[in-house]
Parts: sequence; C-alpha cells; structure tokens
Amino acid sequence: TIAMASAFIKPLLQNLFGWGDVLAMVPSLVVILLAFRPLEKWLQDTTQRFLFQKEVDLTFLMIRFNREIVTELEPENIIRATDNMIQVAMEPERVSICLLDPGPDAYVSQIDNQSILAQSPIVRIAKHIKKPVYLMNHNTSEDLIREMKKEKMELIVPMVEPTKEEFLGFILLGKKKSDREYSKKDLEILDSVATSVAA
Repeated sequence: TIAMASAFIKPLLQNLFGWGDVLAMVPSLVVILLAFRPLEKWLQDTTQRFLFQKEVDLTFLMIRFNREIVTELEPENIIRATDNMIQVAMEPERVSICLLDPGPDAYVSQIDNQSILAQSPIVRIAKHIKKPVYLMNHNTSEDLIREMKKEKMELIVPMVEPTKEEFLGFILLGKKKSDREYSKKDLEILDSVATSVAA
C-alpha cells in the first residue's frame, strides 16, 4: 500500500509543481508517513483490545465453568457443561467426551454416543499422554492418523483424576470452525477443563 500511495502522490506532485523524481519523492514519503502512522496505531490498538477481550472472556468462562461443575453431582450435567464450555471457548466443528463403558469395553461419547474400543490407537495414545496433543504434532502411528481422520478429530485431551492419576477418559476435538489452529493458550484451557472434569 505504501508503494501504491507513493506511485500516486509522486506523479501528482511532479505534475502540480514540475518537480523532478527525487524532489517529489521526499514530500510524498512525508505525506505517506503522516497518513499511515495513525492508521497503523489504530490497527495495533484494535488488535490488542480484541486479543485482551478474548483472554478476559476465556478467563471468565473458566471461572463460571469451575463454579458450575464443582457442586454438580450428575455426570450428565458435568458432561453437558464441559461440552458447552468447549463449544463457546474453542468453537470446534466436533467434540466427543469419551468415558469408559465397561459393558462393551469401549469409551463412549456422552454427547453423540460415539463408541471407541478400548484397544483403539486413540485410547492407547490418550492413556499415554499427559497433556493435550495435536494429531500431527506427535509421533503418531498410521493407525492413529487413519482413525483420527475417520472420526474427523485432530486433538486429544486426556482426562486423568489428579490425586490417584487414574485415567477416566478423553476429549476429542475436530478442527476449529475458523480453520485456525488451537493456540498454546487453548491447549492450556483444555487441559484445565479436563482436570476439572476428572477431579
């Protein structure tokens, strides 16, 4: 944009005042700097305000979520609150919160009744990891990649009970609706959500 503005202002000054290339370039650069500095500052301020607001909103959501589930005794209500928290905070295309169902020896999603067998590569990696993991950022087997793609998921968040370190299940997330990657802050929030649910 600076080059385009310079290409417009320089010939204008040359035509109006009959100045040469070098002489016309100096005032055109001054005009460009004076015009673009306020715009640049406005863009920076707006971006910072938006990012800060999003961070404040996520902090508020986490506080509200923790307050909501700390006194809740019904697992269905905890799962519903967790799904709602993740949907609002992360906006994924898909979420599955999977807990062990000893009958069929599978982990069953309490949201969409998706069933993942206990010997599945997804369950094996969920039991092995301690923090949320992106499918492509982990040394994954072809079986796991194939299964995650089949389920349209790309992020695994283990749910481990903090005191006994007992594996209770996992949360699977699809890609974000915005097509943005999950940020480091997103992963920290998801880890915190999983710990709160498992506690």
